[in-house]
This record gives sequence, C-alpha cells and structure tokens, in this order.
Amino acid sequence: MILCDNKKLVDQLTGKGLINADICLVNTHSLMNYSGSREIKVVIGSRALLQVVQATYLPALRYVQLLSVGMDGLYPKLFASRGVQLANAHNIYSDGMAEFVVYAILMHAKRYDIMPGSSRPKLLRGYKFFTELSGKTVGIMGVGNIGKAIAKRLVGFNMNIIGYANSTTTAQYFSEIYHRERLTSFCNQCDYIVSTLPNTEDTQGLIDASFWAHVKPTICFVNVGRKIVIDDNDFIAFLKFNKRASAILDMFEYLPLPWSNRYRRLPNVKILPGVTAISKEIDKKLLNLVVGNIQKFEAGEPLINIIKL
Repeated sequence: MILCDNKKLVDQLTGKGLINADICLVNTHSLMNYSGSREIKVVIGSRALLQVVQATYLPALRYVQLLSVGMDGLYPKLFASRGVQLANAHNIYSDGMAEFVVYAILMHAKRYDIMPGSSRPKLLRGYKFFTELSGKTVGIMGVGNIGKAIAKRLVGFNMNIIGYANSTTTAQYFSEIYHRERLTSFCNQCDYIVSTLPNTEDTQGLIDASFWAHVKPTICFVNVGRKIVIDDNDFIAFLKFNKRASAILDMFEYLPLPWSNRYRRLPNVKILPGVTAISKEIDKKLLNLVVGNIQKFEAGEPLINIIKL
C-alpha cells in the first residue's frame, strides 16, 4: 500500500490506473492511524508529511518519495538505518523557477509597475526609469540546478553572471564563483542578486546587515530560496533607508502571506504569492517521476533522485 498527501497526485495515479498498488490520501494527522501497519511500503509526500513518517513506526516501509527538493527537518541516515530508500524531486522545479526569476528581473528593468493599463493607452514619459539587462551584473547565490538554470537563461541577455557558493569553484555560465570569505566583493559588483539558497547551518542568517552594507544602493534583490537565509529586521531596515533599492520576494514561511506582514508595507517590495515552483509542466514532471520510481521500486531497480549518504 502507498500513502500520499498530495490529492492531485493521488487522483492522477488512481484515475489513470498508472500503478497497480492501492494508494490512500493522508495528512500529517491521519498518518498516525497507520502506525504499526505492515502493509505500508511506500510514502509519497511533502516535507511535513515525511517529518511525521520519521517518528512513526512503519515496519514494512521501504521507499519514501519527497515531492520537493529541500531536506529541512529530514534525516536521511535515519531512513537508511531502517532500510528505507529516500528520493527527492531534484531538478523537477529548475526550469519553472528560472523562468520566474527572469520575469521578475525584467519586471524591474522595464518598470512594469508604472506601465499604463492597456485600456487607457497613453504616451509614457520618464524613459530614464527603463534599463537594459545587457552589461549588468547578476549575482546568483546558489549554483545548483536552479542557479544554473537561471544563469543559462540570463546569459542570453548578455549579462555578466557571477555566483556565490559554499564550495563549488566553477560552473557553466558563471564568470566567477565567490565563497564566504569574499562575500563583500560579490556584493559590490551586483546590479541584481538572486538567492536560491537552501536552509543549512551555513546559510541561516547569512543575508544580514553586513551583507547589505556592501551592495549598491540601487540593488534589486530577488528571493526564490529559503526565507530563513534572510535576517528580516536588517533587510527591512535597509529597504526603508534605501528607497532606490527594491526586492521581489516569493518564498515565505507561511503562505498566503498575511496582510499584516511588514514587507507588504514597503513600496519598493513586490510580493509573489508562492508561485515560482508551480506550473502544469511541473505537475507532469512530478507524476512521471513518481510513476517511474514506483515501477523501479517494484522491479528492484535503482530509484531516480535517490539521496546518497
């Protein structure tokens, strides 16, 4: 039997008869009803569900499929010690997220916020506000699959692309990659900074007052990575003081973002409603990944995107 907390995925798997096994829709609470069951061999779902799976006794469990990439709160070694294979959705979201970053940067450069409505065409003055991407420098924090997908698209705009990483030294499309000891030099050069950083001990609170002290006053910051990387108080203070700086933010701890959130009060901040990792194509990719891995699991073959210790 398979447990899953994604209703759309459950409907697709059962409605199209793509798998032979029984599949049940669960959530973090109803999962506990299966504690001790010797029928559950596979669990598919969100990070929240898998965190509960870690603390639940499922003696027959042998394969767990995470429907996202980040491993926050998950312990691969714990699963391995129980003989459970853990796989994630590595490289499923890269294209969709990269396209949204390009959209965000173009929205800033072409001043979409001051464009007249199509129903009231008029000559738009103030061309000095429009800028071109060609020749500008974009710094991408995180040079994994998502960072590389962003760089691949922005290189077509003739932008200078630099990266920030924990240990990577070279990557395609990047003219140079900086590490923590050279973070100041990284900040000094950028017209745009895009964060795709995950939640790790090395990244938590990385973007703080000392970071903002070295960026250009006209910086445009785009975040599609983990929000915990950013110190909110320092970032908001910077945005209030530097009116020419701007931010386009998508990832928050809670979605939808409450109207009382402090970022909503800042005129130089645009809030995206958690949509960078959503598309029809992503749904298809997830479905193909899950079906393929279930078939491989049943056939005793190596899984796709298996987490290696």
